[in-house]
Amino acid sequence: MKRLYLRLAASNIRNNRRFYLPFLLTAVMTVACFFILCSTGLSQTLPGGQTVQSVLFFGVIVVAIFSVIFLYYTNSFLIKRRKKELGLYNILGMEKRHIAKVMLWETLFSALISIGGGLIAGILLDRLMFLLLLNLIHFDVGMAYSLQPAAIALTALLFAGIFVLLLLSNLAQVVIAKPIELLRGGNVGEKEPKTRWLLVVIGVLALGVGYYIALTTTQISMAVGVFFIAVILVIIGTYCLFLAGSIAVLKLLKKRKNYYYKANHFISVSGMLYRMKQNAVGLANICILSTMVLVTVACTVSLYAGLNDVIETSYPHDITATLFAPTERCRAEVEDMIAETEQETGISAENYILYSALVRNWLMDGSELITPNAVADDTTLPTGYFCIMTAADWETLSGRHYELSGHEVALGEAAGSLPDRFAIMGEEFSVKDRFTDAPKDGPLSTFVADNIFYIIVPDSDMLIHLNQVYNGDNASDSSDTLPTMRLSLDIGGTEEQNKTFTDSIMLRLTDLSGESASFDGLTCNTKSSNLETIYSLYGGFLFLGILLGILFLMATVLIIYYKQIIEGYDDRARFEILQKVGMDKKLIAASVRSQILTMFLLPLGVAALHLAMAFPLLTRVLKALMLDNTTLFLICTLATFGAFVVVYLIVYAFTSRVYYRIVSSRESR
Repeated sequence: MKRLYLRLAASNIRNNRRFYLPFLLTAVMTVACFFILCSTGLSQTLPGGQTVQSVLFFGVIVVAIFSVIFLYYTNSFLIKRRKKELGLYNILGMEKRHIAKVMLWETLFSALISIGGGLIAGILLDRLMFLLLLNLIHFDVGMAYSLQPAAIALTALLFAGIFVLLLLSNLAQVVIAKPIELLRGGNVGEKEPKTRWLLVVIGVLALGVGYYIALTTTQISMAVGVFFIAVILVIIGTYCLFLAGSIAVLKLLKKRKNYYYKANHFISVSGMLYRMKQNAVGLANICILSTMVLVTVACTVSLYAGLNDVIETSYPHDITATLFAPTERCRAEVEDMIAETEQETGISAENYILYSALVRNWLMDGSELITPNAVADDTTLPTGYFCIMTAADWETLSGRHYELSGHEVALGEAAGSLPDRFAIMGEEFSVKDRFTDAPKDGPLSTFVADNIFYIIVPDSDMLIHLNQVYNGDNASDSSDTLPTMRLSLDIGGTEEQNKTFTDSIMLRLTDLSGESASFDGLTCNTKSSNLETIYSLYGGFLFLGILLGILFLMATVLIIYYKQIIEGYDDRARFEILQKVGMDKKLIAASVRSQILTMFLLPLGVAALHLAMAFPLLTRVLKALMLDNTTLFLICTLATFGAFVVVYLIVYAFTSRVYYRIVSSRESR
């Protein structure tokens, strides 16, 4: 008896290969992608350390959640198609427990093929993807590779659990249902749906609020947080409008007699209307997945393509140091140190700048700046980041001279605005000059916020006074509360010479700091030491974007395929009747083209609208990731959309041909 169940299961999979083969292929690819992410993330030899592993760990979670939802959803297409067949088994005398055993073997075969094939494909591709990741993060491709047994175990465990859930779901539908319900399972949803205006209103409101957030959020600090809120609202709005709005539109078309009572429009509109309840979810899924592909690929490609911009923004100089609590002799000692390093290494420092600066965050109460210590911790006042410098040091940094006296200042507005007269803790200042083009290597160049200002004061006395105002009684208790001196310079040698110069100057700076030195401590950043982190982060993002883009695209194609195939079988009987009453195949083909084209263009058009509405918010999210190049992002977005449209049209051409072959009865049942 066991062999009978086994043969029936194998025969069922073979006879339904049109449905099982795409499902198994995509399951294999999903397993392979998950394994590759796990294996790469668990690799102990992977350079970039915690940075890359954090990005890949995030990808593992996303793919795991996606796998559960995606395989469950595509499985629903399979079980819907199989219900009539399983109901026939029941009517012919096979008990529900016997059917359950057949389904158990079918699921076991599917799981073995999917998990086994996915692991084999993943292991074969893992080395290649590992080398790709090393190339993306700018590391030697000769890095040692090792297979991760833990990744194999984790992948097998996850997808075994998913297939157990699929089996339980399928058994619940088959065992509970009556045989007659199983026989009619493929025809559910054939009644003309009612227009649900409440869903239409909810959809319009959710989509409108989501778009409003995306278009009006100008604060970079809020962009990342509100992005996910906007995404959830747009997803809700998309489902509601496809479920209810599409029905409302089709009914409006039906009322337009000049449009509806034409042969091809009559067939396509009525066909879509009567099955829109089940079509709408599929169309919404296609739309959302298409949007996910476009956003994921466009953003990650833009980040990687703009990597040089990110590096120059984050590290405008080869060496940048901050000296805390500098004394009067500090400047002379640092200059002597650089001269000694140049003489020792034979390399000349370029763009050498040394200046004092006071970088603080103030709370902005209208036109008055207040210290954070002066208000409650739960204040809702916006924060502004201010760099206060003397006119002489600003001239050293920017080459721009300002004649100032008393409480006159020059105000640089990198982000945000202040009036011509503003107060600092009740003390009034007047703006004599304004500028918006602060140097790219200024102390605030790496800050990402909505209020960023440079305040240029007449002399060091005012600088020290404002520091005392900010810190109050603690102004001289710690080096952290005192003005700092900033050092920045570039090196013009080879990579090896630059490393020698950097190591030498870092050693000298460390020796200079301490109790008896001219400054109390320092922090130092070098471009060379931070390149690994930057390459790892953005290369990891692109690597993850490639894998997620492939998965989302694969899911989109599979859902389109299943949707068209199942609708083709559902429509075949209807078109056979139309042919018997005199409709020629040419008119059938025109009707098919009209219906399929509508179904295909609607999700693509809405996805394009979502992408366009999200573009302003996405530019701010990328700016929070240090990429402030809107032109580059626009180019990458348009290129991604163009490539996606090409793939989408290829899928359209293929599935429309298969659909037409089915409805025109060119192939056997």
